[in-house]
Amino acid sequence: MTEGDILYNGHSILEMDPAERATAGIFLAFQYPMEIPGVPTLEFLKVAINAQRKARGEAELKIPDLLKKVKQAAGELSMDMAMLKRPLNVGFSAARRSAPRSCR
Repeated sequence: MTEGDILYNGHSILEMDPAERATAGIFLAFQYPMEIPGVPTLEFLKVAINAQRKARGEAELKIPDLLKKVKQAAGELSMDMAMLKRPLNVGFSAARRSAPRSCR
């Protein structure tokens, strides 16, 4: 940036490193996310949530508590829990699944 500021919750984020921005709740998402075979989505969520909690000085969530929160969120989003058992982002993009073979 050459001038101005970016405020998030009333605080400038310009001098924050990416880890600090993530801890503050600012994330980058991709329309076509990279598939990561071998990493279960639920395990990824557990690590991400507990990293956030640790950065805020909170205790890590144990598996039973994490599952309860994840099931609640999945229900609110009408999301099939089976999605959380598959590898991270594998088969996630509808555009990739429906693309003609010649485009893959």
